Amino acid sequence: LIIARALWGLAYSHLRLAAHLTALDMTDNRSRGKLFGIFNSGQRAGSFAAVTAGAFLSSAYDRDVTFTVLAAIGVIGVLIATRAPMLTPAVPIANADTTPTSGGGIWRILVGASDDVSLHLRRLMLSISFLRFSTAFAANGLAIATVTPYIEEILEGDATLFGAGINVVTLAGILVGVRWFSNLALAVPFGHVADVFGRRRTIAVGITLMLASLAMAGLSHNLELVVLSLPVLFLSGALLETALDAAMGESTPQKSRPAGMARYGTWLDLGAAIGPILGFVIGERFGFSTGYWIAVIVVGLAATLYVRESRPRARLKDVSG
Repeated sequence: LIIARALWGLAYSHLRLAAHLTALDMTDNRSRGKLFGIFNSGQRAGSFAAVTAGAFLSSAYDRDVTFTVLAAIGVIGVLIATRAPMLTPAVPIANADTTPTSGGGIWRILVGASDDVSLHLRRLMLSISFLRFSTAFAANGLAIATVTPYIEEILEGDATLFGAGINVVTLAGILVGVRWFSNLALAVPFGHVADVFGRRRTIAVGITLMLASLAMAGLSHNLELVVLSLPVLFLSGALLETALDAAMGESTPQKSRPAGMARYGTWLDLGAAIGPILGFVIGERFGFSTGYWIAVIVVGLAATLYVRESRPRARLKDVSG
């Protein structure tokens, strides 16, 4: 089962990379955010169907039937994908910022940049990847994993929410449900927003909301603030997911896109994996609210790096020589 789960993760990584490259190749930056939103919404729809249908099948039948049905659905998806018409890629836009620089080995590891990518573009790609790492660390990892014990920790002092009694599991389930609902229902509108207002502005709004909600959630032993802040955190995470996906693809030169988007996905997965681990380690020793303040620091550092590397003035200077 462990081997099968590892192979599934490898397959999913390849599918995600193919979807990202398709969204980048099939259109220009006027609608790429929307395409990324369609993909993010679609995969969350699949996640929702799997956990609901999977729970029903496993309770009504057994594990073998559940895995067989889900595998059959996957086979149908493969048949559809392999028989879909080949689309004509959009004409790639030449990137003027391709002055060769040294140190290509470490940059290929970090962001998948080829040797002819300039230092500025490499740093921009790294800043976007690190920002995606930090948002996944905060919203996809730490917050989702620790929401139940954090609520239990707060309820030890006051077992009410706005003066009414509350069930921990029910409340945690509702809050986590907001996270998946935001991706399922709002990824496409968020992608359209990123197309209309630009990646940098959309990312700035998302980061501001995320930092504010993390700080509010970190206020110790105040359940009302946590309940009000976590939905904002999850919504900002969904907004940033789509905007950063598009920003990374558009900042990566055509030649480096496959490797660049693959490294970007690794940064995302790394943040989502480290978040729960550090969240529980820190929470058990210092209290779960401390983890949110750690997340504020990590996201804040990543946002500062991105703002510095994505400044229009710096980019124009590089392109002009």
